[in-house]
Order: sequence, then C-alpha cells, then structure tokens
Amino acid sequence: MVEREIIDSLKRDLALAESLMIPASEKSLEELIAVLSDFLPSATNRKLSENEADLRLELFIEALADIPADLIDVARQRCMRNCKFSPSPAEIREQVKPEIDEREMASSIIKALLLKAGITNL
Repeated sequence: MVEREIIDSLKRDLALAESLMIPASEKSLEELIAVLSDFLPSATNRKLSENEADLRLELFIEALADIPADLIDVARQRCMRNCKFSPSPAEIREQVKPEIDEREMASSIIKALLLKAGITNL
C-alpha cells in the first residue's frame, strides 16, 4: 500500500513538473520582446525597417518558443536589470536557464524513480 501511495505521489509530482514546462503563448513572447525593445537601446543604434522588425520578431518567437509561461516575466525583469542593450534570444534564455535546468532535472529524476518502480507508461 505504501508503494502505491509513493508511486501516486510521484505521478502527481511529474504532472506538476511537466505543467511548469508549458511554453509561453506567442502573445506573451511578443509582449516580452516589445518591452525589451522599447526600454533597452539597440546595440547598433540602427532603426529597423518594418520588414526587418517583423522578421526579427518572428525569429525571436521561434527561438524562445519553449520558455515556460511563468518564466517570461522573470526573464523580462532580469533583462531589465542585467542587460545594457536589447538582448538577443540567447541572452533572454540565459536569464531563466537555472530555473529551466532545475525543472528539467526534477522531471528526469521523477521519471527515473517511476521507471525504477516498473512504471513505464509515462
């Protein structure tokens, strides 16, 4: 009975860990990019054409599409504090990398424990 309770608890923990990895919406990413672009100067000081700005937005959204929804605001806050210029996608990702790594590790550990207990339908 105790083993069943532990397995059920691990399954709930896995569901929670996976829910914390649900990506942000495209709208949230657009807002993040707009805020950072508006408040942090470009490193080149060059104004983008409308086509360049649209392409930049599209590429940023693609590069940031897997960032969890709840970490978008964290990334924005940290970029505002830590970046001198409008950040690249890599710099934005860097701001929340520890949280993403921690969540991925937790999920992996839980999956490994469930597999060790013989639970294979994850």
